[in-house]
Parts: sequence; structure tokens; C-alpha cells
Amino acid sequence: MPNRQLDSLFSYCQGLSRLTGKTICAGEIFAKVLTQNDDPGRHGVLIPIETYDLFPELEIADPNQNLTKHFLAVDGIEGQEKSLAYKYYQRYPERRITCLNGNFNDRQHGHRVGIFIRAEHVDGSVGYYADILREKEDADFQRLCALLFGDAIHLSEGLFVLLAIDAPTLVFDDALNDLLARFDHINKQGYIDSLRHGDTEIGYTFETQLGIKENNDKRADFRGIEVKCKQVKETGGHGGKINLFQQVPRWEEKLSGVSIYLR
Repeated sequence: MPNRQLDSLFSYCQGLSRLTGKTICAGEIFAKVLTQNDDPGRHGVLIPIETYDLFPELEIADPNQNLTKHFLAVDGIEGQEKSLAYKYYQRYPERRITCLNGNFNDRQHGHRVGIFIRAEHVDGSVGYYADILREKEDADFQRLCALLFGDAIHLSEGLFVLLAIDAPTLVFDDALNDLLARFDHINKQGYIDSLRHGDTEIGYTFETQLGIKENNDKRADFRGIEVKCKQVKETGGHGGKINLFQQVPRWEEKLSGVSIYLR
């Protein structure tokens, strides 16, 4: 097992980069509690729509045809660079990562957390890293999960986060708990018709559901939390990056289709 540095998420990522003599200066990390449906060897780890921007661009010319793109990533277990496959399956449609370390398939040691990092190095290069944590096997499991998901989160299959590698640990204060409770209430309503059309339709509709009145105030939208909404596409390209510090949690109720970006 690697000797991970766990003072912070940044130090953990920095430790991975040193496996190949690189030094990280910025980047994003995606971590997911793997499900029984995540088979890294044959079918691959299912990639949530909200995290497509982390991975290499897939140029899907024909949505009715499968597509595979290979890219290099440092294996956090073996400490060596290897070729991973980023696959688009037209049948569902969905995207998956395959050709991962065999430890991703170990279902005998409780929860498995797959970690993918897109890092910018001080020399100007960009690189990918892939690591795996197993609940009953890795001494680092609880500490790193606390850095990724926060101490208050109960791990469940499918839970995932996407955040900057220098992001602070997520803290569940009264404001965030209030926002999440309202979010859950909105989600239970099912499909909601947009209240207007155009670029602002998603944000305006969601904020109205939260009880936020439209305004030109530059301060955070909800009790000190900046709320950003983004329309995502099921196939083809994606809607482009949102350049805020962002965390995209998949909460215990397995919410989908809506992301909350916190600044």
C-alpha cells in the first residue's frame, strides 16, 4: 500500500504526484463510493454526468455508436503510469472508465472509494491519477473519506464528490443543512416546469423553488451560500466548465440531474 500524506486533500494529491517526480499546483478530484454495478475490469466505473469535464473530451460524432478513448493516468497503488480507457456506451447512454487497478474490483472489504484526479503541475503539464480505498483493508480509509465527504456523511453506494484539490473539508452547518433539506423537498416533487425560457431558466426556477426572490444583489444567494445551476446533456458534449470552487455531492437519496455548487 502507498504511504499517503493526509494532512489535507492537497497533501494527498501532492503525494500521488511525487510518485512520478511531479509537483501539483492545482486541479480537481472526483471520488465515488463504488456500487455493485461498477466493474472496473470489464464494464468500467460509471462516471456521473456532473463529472464529465474532469476527463478527456470525447468527440461523439454519432451518438448511436460506442466510442473509446485511451488516456494515461498514474496508478496510485502501483505508482506507475498506465493506459486507462474512457468509454461511451450508446445503448444506455453512459460513460465509464475501464482498465483500472485490480483492487477496484475487491468487494470483500466493505465500501470501495474510487478516486480520480486531474492535476496541473508546476512545469505546466496536466496529468491524471487514479487511486482506490477499501474500507476494511486501508488504514487511510476513514481519514481520507472525512477529507473528501466530511465527517457528517454516512457512506452509501453511489455517493460522490467533485471538488478542487485545495478545497477545505465540507462542514455541515445550519445554513447548509437548511439548503439540503429544501433541496430534498424540491427533488421529491419530481419534474418541475421551467418558469421562464433562456439562459437563466434553470437557475431562476430553482431559486424560486428555494424561496429566493430575483435580485441583482452580488452577495451569496442563500444564507451565505452561492447557488449555481447548470443544465447538463445526456449525450454528446457537455455544457462547459463553471469556474467556481465547486462540490457536487450525490446525497444519500441518490439525487440526480441537479448539482449544487458551493462557494
